[in-house]
Amino acid sequence: MAFNATGYGRTTPPVPWHGPGFGLPRAGLWGAAGGSTSPGGSITVGGYTPNYQDLLNNDPGYQATHQAGINSIARAASARDAAIKALQYGYNGSELSTLSGLRRQQDQDSLSSLHSLAARGALHSGEKPWEAEQIQHNFDQGNYNAQQTLEQGIQNALNAYLGISDQVTSQDAQAGVDASQRLANDPLYQPTQGQSATLVPDWQTYGQPIYSAGGKYYTQDGKPWTGPQPHSPGYGGGW
Repeated sequence: MAFNATGYGRTTPPVPWHGPGFGLPRAGLWGAAGGSTSPGGSITVGGYTPNYQDLLNNDPGYQATHQAGINSIARAASARDAAIKALQYGYNGSELSTLSGLRRQQDQDSLSSLHSLAARGALHSGEKPWEAEQIQHNFDQGNYNAQQTLEQGIQNALNAYLGISDQVTSQDAQAGVDASQRLANDPLYQPTQGQSATLVPDWQTYGQPIYSAGGKYYTQDGKPWTGPQPHSPGYGGGW
């Protein structure tokens, strides 16, 4: 993106600069009298090297897709967390949970076993520990199955989230590629080569080095000169 500088368009000699350095010797701010190093005879001005990453980060089309992806992942994360919380609550979160039901069943089985043994006069027989062991085995097996169901449900919730996340990531990457190609082909963002600007003969008059290229004038850092229009290169006279 080339710089543009507009001169005053005068047909009479311009008024000398009355800013910094006015009234000082020709080298008042630069050169021997000012103790500074003389500027170079030319600089490169203009030219444009596009920063495509910045352009992409500020591209409305890509940013819309990118933000939509962020929102989708956020919704998927909320759904994942809600599903996992519900599964955990269903396993061991209330009196109606699976684990609470297994414990109630264990207590009922234990009580029924004691009543049965007492009715048969076998409370002190070898049947009591055997039946207690079977009741505990039934509880452990039921709890194991419930934990497997819980773990599978959690994994399903995670997989659903990861599936959406992967899809969004892929779509975002493709949107970035498409936007990058579009920006790279946009005439507004084509790199342009700079040009050489030459130091004007009486640059000391203006208090700083002034350079000329293509009828435009620049300061030493390549910015357009906005002060009085200097002499054109090759002008040999003074004021």
